[in-house]
This record gives sequence, structure tokens and C-alpha cells, in this order.
Amino acid sequence: MRFASLTVLSALAVLVSTAAGSCLVPNASGLVLPPVNISGHGMCPRGFYCPNSNISDPATWPVVCPPTDECVLRRRDSEFCAAQGTYEPVVCPEGYYCADGRTKLVCPKGSRCPFGTTDPFECSALSYCPEGSRQERFVGVVLVIVLVDAALAAALFFIYRRGEAESPLADDISKMTPEEAASGVAAFVREALGDAAPVHVSFQNLRVTLPENHKTSPGKSLLQGVSGNVRAGQVTAIMGPSGAGKTVLFTTLLGKQPPEWEVGGVLRVCGDLTFQDLPELVGFVAQDDVLRPELTVAENIAYSCGIRLPAEWPNLKRERLGQLTMRALGIDHVRDVRIGDGESRGVSGGQRKRCSVGVELAAAPAAMFLDEPTTGLDAFTSLNLMRLLKTVAHEARIPVATVVHQPRVEIWDELETVLLLAPGGRTVYSGPRDGAQAYFQALYPETDWSEGNPCDVCMDLIAGRGAELADAWARQEEGSSPLLAVTAPPVRTLANPFKQAAMAHARAVVSVARNIHILLLDVALCMVGGVLLTASAIDSPFVGQLIGPYVVTSPRTDIQHVSMLVMLWGIAMAAALGPAGVRVLGPTRAVYWRETAAGHSRLAYYIGASTAEAYRIVITMLHFAAVTYLMWAPNMSFGSMYGLLLLLAFVVDSQSVTLGTVVDPFIAPLLAVVVGVFTALLNGFPQIPGASQFVYSFSVTELFYAREVADVEHVFRTDSLEDIWGYKLDRPGYNFGIIFGEAALLRVLGFVFLVALHRDKQR
Repeated sequence: MRFASLTVLSALAVLVSTAAGSCLVPNASGLVLPPVNISGHGMCPRGFYCPNSNISDPATWPVVCPPTDECVLRRRDSEFCAAQGTYEPVVCPEGYYCADGRTKLVCPKGSRCPFGTTDPFECSALSYCPEGSRQERFVGVVLVIVLVDAALAAALFFIYRRGEAESPLADDISKMTPEEAASGVAAFVREALGDAAPVHVSFQNLRVTLPENHKTSPGKSLLQGVSGNVRAGQVTAIMGPSGAGKTVLFTTLLGKQPPEWEVGGVLRVCGDLTFQDLPELVGFVAQDDVLRPELTVAENIAYSCGIRLPAEWPNLKRERLGQLTMRALGIDHVRDVRIGDGESRGVSGGQRKRCSVGVELAAAPAAMFLDEPTTGLDAFTSLNLMRLLKTVAHEARIPVATVVHQPRVEIWDELETVLLLAPGGRTVYSGPRDGAQAYFQALYPETDWSEGNPCDVCMDLIAGRGAELADAWARQEEGSSPLLAVTAPPVRTLANPFKQAAMAHARAVVSVARNIHILLLDVALCMVGGVLLTASAIDSPFVGQLIGPYVVTSPRTDIQHVSMLVMLWGIAMAAALGPAGVRVLGPTRAVYWRETAAGHSRLAYYIGASTAEAYRIVITMLHFAAVTYLMWAPNMSFGSMYGLLLLLAFVVDSQSVTLGTVVDPFIAPLLAVVVGVFTALLNGFPQIPGASQFVYSFSVTELFYAREVADVEHVFRTDSLEDIWGYKLDRPGYNFGIIFGEAALLRVLGFVFLVALHRDKQR
């Protein structure tokens, strides 16, 4: 027993004396580590280097020595020191690999060797990995960007050439007069409506009143007992001075009135329906031209043909109707000119108005309503437009109603039926146009009709004696127009939802291509933001605490830079992708309202428009990932980093698209940036207890950490990520579920808001 104790004491004395003599610090004693014997790795764990230790010689067992002053400074800067003693184990350094713990070899060319490498990691093709590389420099990303940009340029060139190339009319159409083309349009409209009886509209004692709680005009009457008919085969003009309720009547007939309006009386389409039952059969041209400015005249009309004409019609027939419509309206010579807006030059105001008419006329409607279609047109063009409407009404047997403001005598003579309203929304006359003069002459024989426009005389009488005329009409038997008989309305099947979604998608892609300067600005903004924000972490690899007892040789940990970078990248994406996302649906909401009111599938519109953003995200993130990857040089591959950035960008875009459906387009871009920055700050870098765990940016950061430490987790303790920052590296399924779940939820909410808000404008 005494002999065994002496043996142990002798061994300990040898170890202590050895530890004291093997350290760089003079007269310093080291801490003897527990002996480790791993097959193939010597006396230190996998990924460590301890060439002088031998299991059979206790005097050479691993020892941790006190650091020198120089080593203390290096560790304070998150850098590893060389061994502080002959037998002190160290992590296999960057640029080397330690296959057995006793040999240290330079990382060969074409491979990379981060901390603790035992077998070199082969670099991917097109990567720059010279001898002694710690990370992969995927310079092939430059080639990828060049190829992608070249393909993008070719696609844009094709789209531009397609938009600028002339699409000549069919030979027979180009030789037609506008009158002949109008008859051709009418024939197509009649064919589209089939054998169904013509649509007619009747209304009796129609009243519209503002509610008592209205902010500016509580209880005000907008229409008072208006009765009349809009008959098939006729052009009915609704006229009156300002404030007579012409647009109110139009809005009410079409069922587009705000929900707070109180509507009374009887309104029937085909005897027992309303226009809300036949949305796909009504053509409505509003005062304001609602067109896609980046599309050409022909493209706007072709989209209407593709969506709203009978589903069974072949494309050639649709194209021919579109060409006939442009020829009849006299805009065939500008068919390949973009509509334009306040920022980009396009067609004239009159041509834009005629294109608006063409969009509705080319849909072969069963009834047409036009709110002041001659506004902005010269006298000759206005007359031709009214003659076109008259031709279509007669030959296609459809009702056409239009609000006309102070028409010239030539246009007055073209009208067949008129409904005249006095200020306050009261009827003063409803009947044949040629009977209006006789009616007013009977009431006021002293009126001089010999000079000027009869319409002007009527308007002067109504403006000066509106109340008298309304009372007089109320006493007439004609003041009560009978409701027309019940008839079966036409039935039409529009393009299926898949085709509608495909067309909406293609249109959105063309819109992006025609506004390429905006895409380039988004890419540049994202790249500049990436460069500036990534500069804070250039060549800063993950440095954690070493495993086991080797923790005492660890430098100051540097584990937060990944979360910091993801936060900064999220901020950069908010600035670049936030405004882009709200542009998907926000600025075009008026087009959405018009098209859905005409029967366009809401879901198809939403899917088509929102999925077109994928190209913008892919292109923008490719350039962003390229500059950040080359600057940061992480352990993960470029593909992994690009994929994670795409996930982050996808959710940022989803929340921006959703905001675009809710918030006013003028403030939506700023709000999208603010929300994007806020969610980026919830990724866990600024530690907000309990506020980050279920946010997509936190899950993306966890995935970044999991990929970044995958090659070094055998030498570093990763549990500190969870202890300090709350990041868990073993739940990729959970993180992907959070990311895709929140993105899907945002997309669903975007659709719900798009459909639920402004319902009155979608009718």
C-alpha cells in the first residue's frame, strides 16, 4: 500500500515538473489535461494538433500553459495562439489539416481547410482555392452573373422588339373604313351573345340618399324618383347640368354605389336581375381612363379580348375583333404605342380615351355604359365615336347608355333617346330625342329655338327652371315608365382561371421589362447596401469556445457576427425589396377593380401578378449574394448562402405585397421599409426576450448558423449559441416551417385584403 502511494506521488511529481518545464512562460506551471487516446488521432480530440504527446509517456501528456502577454492580446482579438508549451494541444489552424493529430499538412490546392480540419473539403468547380485556403472563393459567381445578365438582356431585347415591332392589321381590315369596321365589331358582338334575347334595363322611382351620419351632407338626396328605360338597339344619353346626378344614376344602375348610400325604388335588368348578376357581360367606361400605362394600345385591348370573350373562341378570332375595334375607333395607327402616364410619354389624351372604349367594346358586352366618353375628344372624333356606338347598338342589338356633357348639334342629332335630369337628381324628360324640343316648347312657347344648338337651349332651361320642369314631368303620364318584360339574359363562360393567371403573369413580366430602370435601381440599391453592411465583417470566421477542457485555451468568442450580418442584410432588403413589393398591386389597384368588376378571377389576378415578382427577387438576390459572399467568404457554399438569402427575400417581399393591398400607394413604400427594418431587428441579434422566436428572420438566422458551423462544430461548442442567443442548430424542419408558413400566411392575407377592401369598387 505504501509502495502504491509512492508510485502515484512519483508520477504526479513527474507530471508537475514536466508541466512546469514545458511552458513558454518562465517558471510557470501548466495544467495537466486528462489523457485522451483516440484511434488515429493520438492524445487530442479530432480536429486538434498535439504532435509531442505520447500515451505511453506520462511526461508528454497534454498540458495547458499560462499564455504569454502576446498570446493574451491575440486571444482578446478573437485570434488563436500558437501552442504555449511543448505539450499544449491546439486547434488545427486554418489553411491546414491534421489527419491524425500528430501531423499538420498544408491544405492542398483545390481544397479548403477551416479550423479543425481533418480531411480537406473539396472546393466546387469555378472556385479559387490556392494552397493553404481556409475558405472557398467561388469566383464562378461572376460567370453566373454574366450569363444571367446576358440572358436577361436578351429577354428584354426580345420584349422591346416585340413591343416596338409593328403588328400590321389583316389585309382586309386595313382596307376597311371605320364605318365598315364598326359593322364588323357589331357582328362579333352579336355572335358572342348568341341567340339570347337582348338585354334591357328599366328603373322606376329610383331614389338615392346620403345617410344621416354623413360627414358633409347628411340626409342629402342625390336622386329623387328617376324612372326610365335603357333599351336594346338604342343609344340613351343621360344629360343635365352639373350636380344633376348623372354619374350618381350611372353608378346606381351598375350597382357600383358606395355601401353607405341608401337606394330606393326598382331597378331591373332583363326584368328580374341586376348587373351584379351579369358582371362579365357589362362594358363600363369610366370618366378616368383606367389602363396599364406600360402596355401598348393593342396589348391593353388584347388582354381584354383574352380574358372576357367566350372561352371557346380561338385566338385568331379574338385577335381579329381587337383589330376591328382599333380600326373602328381610329387608333389602329397607334396600336403599338404605349399608353404612357405622367412620367413616360405615350398616346394622346383622346387616343387614351378611345383605347378605354376599345377595351370594353372588344369584350363583346351585352350592354355598354360610358361616362362622358367624348371628354378630351375633338368635335370630329366625338361625332365618329357616337356614330360607332350607334352602329354597334343597332346592329348588335345591345343597349348603350352614355353621359354626355353639352354635346355639339351634330352629336345631338345622332342621339335617339335622352334622359334629362335637373339639379338635385330629378327627371325633367325621358323619351325620344326628337320629342324633347316639342315637349319644352309646349311648356315654354316663348323660348327661341331658331338659333344655336337645341341641346344648349334645353340645358339653359333646365339650369334656370329645373324645379318647375321636374314638377311638370312628375305630373305627366310619361313620368312613370313601365318595367319591361322578363327575358333570359345571355350566358358566357370566360377564360378559365389558369389561363387568366397565365395572362396576368405575362402582363406583369412585361410591366417589369418595360420599367427596367426600376429593376436596375433595385439591384444597385441592394448591392450597395450589401457592400456597405458586409464590410463590417470581412474575413471574420466563426470563433466559439473550444470543446471540453480545451475551453481554457479559447480566444474571445466571436459568434455574433452571423446574426449581425443577417440583421443588416434584412435591413438592406427592406430598403430595396420593400418598395418593389408594394408596387405589385398598389399602383394598379384601379385596374384590378375594373377587371374584377368585369368578371376577372380575383385569385387568378393575384397569383399572376404576385408570382411575377419571383424574377425580380431571383435576379436581385443573385447580385446581392455575389458581393456579400465574395466579401464575407463564409464556410458555407455559395449555393447555401444564396438559397437562404432567397428565403429571407421571399418573406420580405410577401409582407410588402400584403402591405400594398392595404395601405395607400403614396405611403406604402415607406411603411414597407419600416416594417422590413422592424422584422430584421427581430432576428435575435438585438436580444429582445420572447419577441423573436416565432419571427421568420430569427429562423433564417438559425439556418445561417447551422450551415456556417457545420464544418467546425466538432471543435467548437455550439451550445453557447443557444445559451446566449437562443439559436438552436438542430431544428431545420421547424425553421423552414416558420419561414414558409409565415410567407404563405402573408400571401393569403394579401389576397384576403385585396378582395375584402374596397368591395364597392369591385362591382
